[in-house]
Amino acid sequence: MTTVEKRQTLIQPIQEKEIFDALHDIGDTKALGMDGYNAKNFKSYWDTMKQDVISAVCYWFKYNTMSKGFNSTLVLTANLAKVIGSIIGHNQAVFIPGQQIHKHILLAYELIRGYTRKHGTLRCMIQLDLQKAYDMLNWKSLDTILHEMGIPNQFVNWIMNGVTTITYRYNINGEHSKLMKAERGIRQGDPISPFLFVIVMEYMSRLLHQMQLNPNFDHHLKCEKLELTHLTFVDDILLLARGDVGSVTLIHQTLQRRGLPFRYLGVPLTSKKLTVAHYLPLIDKILSRIQHWSARLLSHAGRVQLVKVVGFAIANYWLQCIPIPKAVLKKIHVACRTFIWTSGISTNRKSPISWKNMCKPMVKGGLCNTPFSTQHLY
Repeated sequence: MTTVEKRQTLIQPIQEKEIFDALHDIGDTKALGMDGYNAKNFKSYWDTMKQDVISAVCYWFKYNTMSKGFNSTLVLTANLAKVIGSIIGHNQAVFIPGQQIHKHILLAYELIRGYTRKHGTLRCMIQLDLQKAYDMLNWKSLDTILHEMGIPNQFVNWIMNGVTTITYRYNINGEHSKLMKAERGIRQGDPISPFLFVIVMEYMSRLLHQMQLNPNFDHHLKCEKLELTHLTFVDDILLLARGDVGSVTLIHQTLQRRGLPFRYLGVPLTSKKLTVAHYLPLIDKILSRIQHWSARLLSHAGRVQLVKVVGFAIANYWLQCIPIPKAVLKKIHVACRTFIWTSGISTNRKSPISWKNMCKPMVKGGLCNTPFSTQHLY
């Protein structure tokens, strides 16, 4: 899961320097569209057209709407690269800063030693190759996994807008076909595609990691202390286990199941105690409501009413089913308090009235009586 600080870095306002750096990362001979104007043209005349380009990019990030002819995810890639290391485990070897693929190769060589011996510990190594991995990726699954990994809603919307607006056109006998909209998959050559793919693969990695808790599973030789069940090289997966029926059967079952926690009617369901990370969608939903552009036009009294009617109503829906941790409640209170006094979510000054006094009933001088009580917390 991503930390609160790293989640905030993903949705920071886009700066001109980020757009400029993203443009210079594009090869000079690469064209951004069918018009044939390559990146060299934009770089050469940047002083002339930079205001139009910056306005178009900022418009997309603000309203999540971009012209189909200008679909580039370089700025998103740069931001995602800052947090990808905290999301992906060490089982994956490529596209992750600090990870070196040759270390995984050396480890695989070490584990495969002795496989030709007639007498020895039973071992099993299964190699999987995902067919057309990029082309077969389901958009709905991608959206769900990004949310489950703790990526902020706003950033997920930016990613899904860039992924789902892909169109293709073919050159047949010198004539271009009509635009054809994609229904699934991610683009080959798109800088953000490798990151999205390893995030999807991380979901499977975590399922395999949880498999170790099953008493019927036995580790591959030399893997128990490392808690190692698999190695992943993009779409090549090396599964490791003891060579017995029970362990291999568990691997097969793990690859076929969906796993917990999952969501039912918007609330996470799991057989174990929910952690603070499972409540991140609740915080995101409240933030998305108070961050809406129309909320910024409200008066102070209007912002108080919005927090009472919308913010607390969303939290109350969860409270009808499950308790809320005190740490989550504190995050909700901080967001609501900041919005009431600044009409935003960034704390830039001290509140003139304490939150405790604000939450008192109006007959006692309060403004927004909180509906939370101690019986709802843990």
